[in-house]
Amino acid sequence: MHLPPRPPAEPLITQFLITRAVYVSLLAVAATFLIFQWELGRLRGSDTRNPHRVASGRHFKIQSFKVVSRLQERTLREAR
Repeated sequence: MHLPPRPPAEPLITQFLITRAVYVSLLAVAATFLIFQWELGRLRGSDTRNPHRVASGRHFKIQSFKVVSRLQERTLREAR
């Protein structure tokens, strides 16, 4: 409520926002895949339940961190 309104000609979804979302999503997917492959190699392919569980848990943590950092960034920007 402290910020001035957005100019009407400015789009809601900017090129920067799209680029950032794609970049962060690719990093999250790559990190999850690498964790899954590492865990799968560590167990020598005997059982895939544990690598799936570990990779899913890490992906959830990455997404949670992304949301919290975005909220914190927004809060800091509004405090200026």
